[in-house]
Amino acid sequence: MKDFRRVFKYIWPQWPRVIVVLFSAVIVSSLLSLSFMTVIPLLKVMMGQEGIHGWVERKISAHRYGISFSVPQHLDFVESDNDYYLRVSGIKKDSPAQKAGLQRDDVIIGAGSLLARERQEIFSPAKLLEELATIPGESKLSIQLLRINQEDAAGIKVVTFKID
Repeated sequence: MKDFRRVFKYIWPQWPRVIVVLFSAVIVSSLLSLSFMTVIPLLKVMMGQEGIHGWVERKISAHRYGISFSVPQHLDFVESDNDYYLRVSGIKKDSPAQKAGLQRDDVIIGAGSLLARERQEIFSPAKLLEELATIPGESKLSIQLLRINQEDAAGIKVVTFKID
């Protein structure tokens, strides 16, 4: 402790510089943390199968309608009927989607001008996301969805709501 007191009398006159060094260290560490936070979305896009356009369209849909979609994490080489839908994984409270009656685990099979006229007509999730993201504001949106009821029967339902 005696040694610390001896050194402290030489450090004390330099206190403004010590404060500047500590403040600079805090700023540099914050900027480094911020740079790591900007890399995370890029890594998600690079490692996933949807690409940057799909990620942007999902974020636009989440902001405009309050809907978040589940994204498949692996790429299947064999096409199946399960590859052609958007599954709702969450709905924000008091959002246009909640006011229209959408629920978690609803399966969106059509949106806007891409409404299925026949049961066999299917649209890719990329096309559905693009349609949801590019509908002009201040208009009405029709979403065609499959909802499984208590008897495990899937019924097609069309929901229309106004976009703010």
